[in-house]
Amino acid sequence: MKEYLTETPSIDYMNPIIQEKVQELRNQTSDDLDYIEQSYMYVRDEIHIHGILEQI
Repeated sequence: MKEYLTETPSIDYMNPIIQEKVQELRNQTSDDLDYIEQSYMYVRDEIHIHGILEQI
């Protein structure tokens, strides 16, 4: 499992901007399940990967 959680140049989860969003989501949620749901919806609705959806 560790290999899937390793930070890489393209998976830069310790970036201060990302950590700020993590804290914002964490502060807006009441428990871990709510945090997971809100995080999923944020990524689903707000993170746009140009070119990928056109190919699907």
